[in-house]
Amino acid sequence: MSLGCKEAFIYRVKVLNLPKHEMSSIKKLFDTLDLHKFKKAPKWDYAYLNFETEEAAKAAMMKIDGREFKKRVLVTEYTKVSEESFRTRFETKKKKESEQEEKEDLRTPAEMLADQVTPLYKLAYEEQVAKKHKSGIRYLNSLRKKLNTLPDLNDAARDQIAWTNDRENNEYEILDPIHSPIIKEYRTKCEFTIGKDLNGERTVGFLLGQYRDGITSVLDPNECLHVSEKAKEIAKKMKEYIRDSEYEVYDRVSKTGVWRSIMTKTQTTGDIMILIQLRTTELSDQQLTQEKERIINYWNGLKQTINTTTLLLQTWDGDSNGITDKGHTEILIGDGYVYEKLLGCRFRISSSAFFQVNTPATELLYSKCAEWCNINKEKKTTLLDLCCGTGTIGITMAKSVDKVIGIEMIPEAIVDAKANAKINNITNAYYYANKVEDKIDIVANERNEEVVAVLDPPRNGVHSSVIRAVRESSQIKKVIFISCDAKQAMQNFIGPTSNRFKGLPFKPSRAVSIDLFPHTEHLLALLLSVFSIEAQDNSTAIEYNVIALLNQTVFKSMAVVVDNVSYPLESNTTFPIIYSAKAPAAQTGYQYAKVYSSNDSMLIESFTRQPVTENTPHEFFNRSWNTHDNVQLPQIYSMLSSVNRISSDLHKDNQIPTIHIIGNQTELDEMNTNSTADITVQTNLSYVSLFDAIRFEDVEISLSGRSSRWMPKLSYKLELKKGDSLYGYRYLRLRALATDPSYVREQVAFNMVRSVGLVSSEFSYVRVFMNNQELGLFGILDTFKNPWLANVFDQGNTTYENGYLYQAVYLTPNSVAQNVMSDLSYMSNHSLYGLGQYNIEEEATHGDKVNWTALIGFTRFIANAPTVDSSETIHAWNQQLDVESFLRSAAIEVLAGFSDGYIALADNYYLYQNPQRMNQFIYIPSDLDLTFGNTLFKLSEMWSGNYSTYPGLYDRPLMNQILKVGKFKARYEHLLQDINIQLMRPDVIVARIDSIASMIKQDVVWDQSLARVAVTEPGSLISVQDRDVGTNRPIELDNATFNDLINRTTQVIPFEIALNGPTGHISLSGVKEWIEAIRRNTTEFFKVHNMNFSLKSIK
Repeated sequence: MSLGCKEAFIYRVKVLNLPKHEMSSIKKLFDTLDLHKFKKAPKWDYAYLNFETEEAAKAAMMKIDGREFKKRVLVTEYTKVSEESFRTRFETKKKKESEQEEKEDLRTPAEMLADQVTPLYKLAYEEQVAKKHKSGIRYLNSLRKKLNTLPDLNDAARDQIAWTNDRENNEYEILDPIHSPIIKEYRTKCEFTIGKDLNGERTVGFLLGQYRDGITSVLDPNECLHVSEKAKEIAKKMKEYIRDSEYEVYDRVSKTGVWRSIMTKTQTTGDIMILIQLRTTELSDQQLTQEKERIINYWNGLKQTINTTTLLLQTWDGDSNGITDKGHTEILIGDGYVYEKLLGCRFRISSSAFFQVNTPATELLYSKCAEWCNINKEKKTTLLDLCCGTGTIGITMAKSVDKVIGIEMIPEAIVDAKANAKINNITNAYYYANKVEDKIDIVANERNEEVVAVLDPPRNGVHSSVIRAVRESSQIKKVIFISCDAKQAMQNFIGPTSNRFKGLPFKPSRAVSIDLFPHTEHLLALLLSVFSIEAQDNSTAIEYNVIALLNQTVFKSMAVVVDNVSYPLESNTTFPIIYSAKAPAAQTGYQYAKVYSSNDSMLIESFTRQPVTENTPHEFFNRSWNTHDNVQLPQIYSMLSSVNRISSDLHKDNQIPTIHIIGNQTELDEMNTNSTADITVQTNLSYVSLFDAIRFEDVEISLSGRSSRWMPKLSYKLELKKGDSLYGYRYLRLRALATDPSYVREQVAFNMVRSVGLVSSEFSYVRVFMNNQELGLFGILDTFKNPWLANVFDQGNTTYENGYLYQAVYLTPNSVAQNVMSDLSYMSNHSLYGLGQYNIEEEATHGDKVNWTALIGFTRFIANAPTVDSSETIHAWNQQLDVESFLRSAAIEVLAGFSDGYIALADNYYLYQNPQRMNQFIYIPSDLDLTFGNTLFKLSEMWSGNYSTYPGLYDRPLMNQILKVGKFKARYEHLLQDINIQLMRPDVIVARIDSIASMIKQDVVWDQSLARVAVTEPGSLISVQDRDVGTNRPIELDNATFNDLINRTTQVIPFEIALNGPTGHISLSGVKEWIEAIRRNTTEFFKVHNMNFSLKSIK
């Protein structure tokens, strides 16, 4: 201390928003900032730094303020304290702590536990709520003060927070707190520690204090006010079980023992979940298996008193304590879920899903939230449920709004959210597993639409990137913020525009606190409504957005021409093909334009777009439509019962998104010009639709297909890195449509497959750019690589256990040399199955990587299958194969003319061994481009209408054997006639074709005008196939037809002729020409043979 007259000071900096523990990480942080001395207790979420000068303190604040640490944004507070008062305060505190240590603790164990888990239990409930409410008010007042004293703000920033100066007239209303309807036994979820009590006996309950303070004793929860009676009963029964167990409870100090924790979920519906956690280090596999059986038998035996809905076992050998998502969790009883009701909705809850623990109070919270959303009946309302978790908020409000969009970065939570929407018959809720900042632009810019965002962040708070995204979104004018610890997040919402938060701030409207946790010191849930501060100078402006690729040698920029006045557009730094800018809303119309480099003249769109009053979506340059109303095929047969497909936005039927691939040009050129080589290039990829813009890094691209590698226009495979997905899919294909000048065949063929209830890939259109080159119009397909199986058969469940997926491949050099092919013939020499004519696309979850056993067994069955027309025969077949799925597919193959499918070419199909159906095989057709008269065989044979003469029909073992069974043959003939009558009609399938053709017509003209990146010559496909497999093909094609197909791939056939015919090529009819012929000929064939089709599907 200074001895002079001048008083000495300590300059103190308080660092806020630190994690409570992680001392070593915090020390490392301060060391890197050259701040080596600090004070922080383990339970503090702040630390103190003391300095001798004000300059040193301010310099430290500059280093710390705004820095992100452990997904938190650090902030600082500055105080100047006299050295004398600091010393006095320190000595007083030390004296109090010494007196406290000397004072004898006279509390009973039950009182000690109550002080630990329900520290406010001695206060009357009104006093508890008042105490918490005052804390919320103090926070809001401190927030106003802090904003009002921010230094170095310009006038515009000061105007943005001018409301903080008006102390007499609060611009926001603080409502009276809302009490919990129940104050005892309200917790539906409890986690109990398994340990020893004060007498050293095994027990189940809560720790009597903090483990970091050396406390390891556990007390049962019998006298805890907040624990339900059913949870107490479960804890008691678990105590009885472990006391009889031969295994010891887990010791946190020595890290030995078996029994660790138990979690209970006792819902108001009566459902009960029990999750038991144990350590397996000391158990053999046999002991673990025996213990599982004992646990199951024990809890099943208690059904009269504890009717367990689902029982789970978690094995965890790590050091951290408590239930964890890092452990392996196994379902022993039930399906792993319990259900809760909120505001008339029913919710599925998994063991790891977050769900509020006080159901009646949560209903009040969500009701108030719905009320504050101020649903405007004169406008369409979109509810943006940010950090949506399992979807509770959005689903409870879904019937009051036009649309709910939920965004959550945890994929498992999105799976639950979609399941909950389905349970409650909610059809206007859409959920996305993504970061909020990456997905927030999905909100439509429709006229007469109001967007309200609800933000209920996880316990670790709101990441600053989420707040930035909300502030920068022009659509969001109102946010309902729910938080028990809103401090830093709320300051970032309402603070003035800055370098970190560029969007306009929000300002508070009203606040209310709701008590979700009676008897505890947890702050009430603070519900705060905030409104956007509108910028006055942009009140009549809207944002224009266009997708375009500029040839930099010709054009220098993009513009939008509004009412004949040009406004420059800027390229987006993240998505360079998106050009945007604010400009006045058009009165007469607007057009996009490319500005020439040589002068300021422009290439303007050939049409004028209609005026809009809201921001435009991502429009595509020189396309006269954004969305197209397409005719749909009817669902004539229900989907196979084994299918449980996710709802995905990957395939957009009414728009054409854009994919931009960005990578090393030299590597891409090498891939494109060396089609025989399997070259993979690491790229970045942008996906832009009308309302989405998503960027992926480290995407692998390679050439796709076999014959398509020898076309002038190439097809590609895309593999997103692990953890990424585009609407649930990681593996995708870009189909060049190179053999189909109508561009519609695959789209319509996949539509037919879905219409008859079959499973396969799905198809839609995309535009593709590669670096600075336009590649054209492509089809995009989800491919048969996981998570495809989980997506199709178990709604995207990440724990789905799949069977083997086998792929058929027609031509490989090895299989041709041995004269075998993928026709499902049985081969006694089992080594012949691995010559390449079959691939194992996905191995079984619990199987070997290369295992042909299942396929060998199936082909052996086919070779020896019963054909007597009896119920036993039908049963035997259906044990091996979903016969109905195969017969439907075989009917589609003939009617749509799959000239390279199983029947004609023994190619392009998959067989999936479904473990959920006792390993029954499901037949899956694929690659549907050679259809509707795009053929390898003579057209006269393909569209004759006589299925028995269709190329290859009786040459394929599966088809031949299955038609020997009378009921199967009758069913097949029924399907041919029924599908022909219901689908192959001018007002059905032709109407669908016409609508698609209208949608893609402008893109076809564009695609056909583009230069190709491949290096190929006419006839090269024939040459390479002769080189690889010789002329001795297992199936003889019609050479004239095949040669015609190859030669025409280098020619441009007019779009309308390709649709309507005749084309002048023997390998290609018009699409509608095929449909007319097959419909007429099939009808005539069955009429001549007087066949009826009254039979239903064979089960």
